[in-house]
Amino acid sequence: MPLEPWQFVIPEKPGIFWRIGSRFMITGTGIFCRIFLNWVNDFQGHNLNILYDAVEKRSPERPLITVGNHISCFDPLLWGTLKLRRFGHPHRTRWCPVASDITCSKRWHVYFFSLGQGVPVVRGDGVYQHSMDVCIDKLHKGQWVHFFPEGKVNMNNEVMRLKWGVGRAIAESKVLPLVIPFWHLGMDEVLANHPPYIPKLGKKITMLIGKPLDFRESLSRLREEGRSPLEIRKKLTDIIQEEFVSLKAKAEALHKARFSSSS
Repeated sequence: MPLEPWQFVIPEKPGIFWRIGSRFMITGTGIFCRIFLNWVNDFQGHNLNILYDAVEKRSPERPLITVGNHISCFDPLLWGTLKLRRFGHPHRTRWCPVASDITCSKRWHVYFFSLGQGVPVVRGDGVYQHSMDVCIDKLHKGQWVHFFPEGKVNMNNEVMRLKWGVGRAIAESKVLPLVIPFWHLGMDEVLANHPPYIPKLGKKITMLIGKPLDFRESLSRLREEGRSPLEIRKKLTDIIQEEFVSLKAKAEALHKARFSSSS
């Protein structure tokens, strides 16, 4: 079912009041995330310099896509790992598709997530819905879009078939995006996926950033072979799926070692 007009309020050309509101929202939530991640809990990041360089040093016209596993509704707090100076610059902050059934049930929810650069998507409406067009438009402008390509919270922390929307975004971006995958563990201990939904403190959180993925050769070959858009986005998503499998094993080993060393 398409979104109601009141559920999608992101302006095509944001005015000064929207920009000010967005800056306050991103800065405030960013500081909260950083405190919660690094002071209230025990966060350990690996290869964070890869993410920092991608956010801060890529060329202005080069879009960025990050992809990560989704194990808790608190996963967005992981962006607290970014440097504080990033939070005051919405044009350097990630956009992210967010589930409309969670983020659009009330008007204040809509504005909260939209000002924080969340783009409401309708589960089941496919890769060609308006919200995906908006995300791709952000990539055309050299901006950063994050995807949780599993499409929902992964209750069992297993490898799931990824949704192909991220494959469409890579294939249709005017400039080939820089794509950075990551895998993390521990957020489902901070906020469990079952009642009572009460955040816990002092939990170990581990995040492993993978090496940037280069789709140039794969995309060129698929186009030369005359593959259909469906085949192309599936193949590109499969490449991310394979990288997730590798990152999952490495991240789990790093996370497990933290408990062994503290015992």
